[in-house]
Amino acid sequence: MTQTMTPATAKQVAYLQALAAKRVVPTNVLADIDAAEAGLLSVAGASHLIDLLKGMPFNGAAFRRSAPASTPAPARHIPAGLYTVTDGSGHVTLKVETNASWANGQTVISYLNGSNNERSYKGFAFATESGVKVWKAFRENSRLTAAAQFLVTGDLNEARQEFLNLAEAHALESGNCLACLKTLTVPASLHRGLGPVCAQRLGVA
Repeated sequence: MTQTMTPATAKQVAYLQALAAKRVVPTNVLADIDAAEAGLLSVAGASHLIDLLKGMPFNGAAFRRSAPASTPAPARHIPAGLYTVTDGSGHVTLKVETNASWANGQTVISYLNGSNNERSYKGFAFATESGVKVWKAFRENSRLTAAAQFLVTGDLNEARQEFLNLAEAHALESGNCLACLKTLTVPASLHRGLGPVCAQRLGVA
């Protein structure tokens, strides 16, 4: 029986292009990206290439340099939800909560530190009108500080899209929802990376 290759999705190709634009990319990897654009690279191949690009060094200005524990920033309301911020070591998935009862109305930023994308989060900072206030125990962690600062001062849509791209790649490889890890059976859910309940909860169309 002949098996047909499923070419990389348009979302994967766009993500590859966005990653390559910010990194120092060898010629052979650029050729692989061209192959993805031409429909000659499979979904799995594109997923592998995305992981490869994420580990490559940035080509210049990026938010990933060390940041102080509390940095003034323009006031910005960050909607509750999940975001993924990439850096030279991979990616950091962040959860923003705006209604945590224990936080007295403050916006809490947590990071994913386990395999359960619904429960394995650990709070480390508040997002305030004057910037990010990292908790004392995490002030030496420049990677988390920079990722949180990016939510306040960087492109929030980019961080949101990073999470959605990660969810889709995960679902296409494993067949599971990235949020609850349940098996996805509907094609639309597989390409979204989230089941209908989790997508509604996270505000993803």
